[in-house]
Amino acid sequence: MIRLFLFILSLLLSFSVLSQETGLLKAEIKAKSKHNKISKSKGFELVGISARFGKGMENTTKVEESVTNIEYSGDTLLVEVSLVANCCASFVAELEITNDKTLNIVFEKNDINCLCLKGIYLTYKIIAKQGDYAFQMNGTPIKMRKVDPNAETEEIEFWGNGNMKSIKMYLGTKLKTEHLYDESGKRTKTLNYEGLKVTEKTY
Repeated sequence: MIRLFLFILSLLLSFSVLSQETGLLKAEIKAKSKHNKISKSKGFELVGISARFGKGMENTTKVEESVTNIEYSGDTLLVEVSLVANCCASFVAELEITNDKTLNIVFEKNDINCLCLKGIYLTYKIIAKQGDYAFQMNGTPIKMRKVDPNAETEEIEFWGNGNMKSIKMYLGTKLKTEHLYDESGKRTKTLNYEGLKVTEKTY
């Protein structure tokens, strides 16, 4: 009986570690959203959403809900926010403009049975004119937080079937390593970037 208990416990711990490494974060824009429709009529259009794990944010007690980065590219505004979520969470995104200068980052967070929590970055891609905006997250004002420009981060992409497609690892803004997977989830290639030099390992 004790052996059976220990076996089950080891399976649960293994699943927890696996979830931490390969948790399936997903994010999509809410279809037929009233918030998004009204925002578009005011000149703000939510056109993209992505979610990724924050490397170095495993200690969830230190993760603040805050705006970690704002970046403009022409008429496109990228707003990155940090929060704590289940490792296999999915997000359904909306954008609410509460006044001309306040953007409310709205989302539904759906956690499934995944045995870990992590710091998450959500990035909203918004068509918007440049301006000095205040931000809210689900109706609560959030502050700006400075992020170490040399911090290590990772970006995860998935195939349509939910399997891992790639893991990109950055040092600051520089891409350092990229792991590529086929649609079955099997790793096929690793690319290492050192300046203009790229080394490749095939599996």
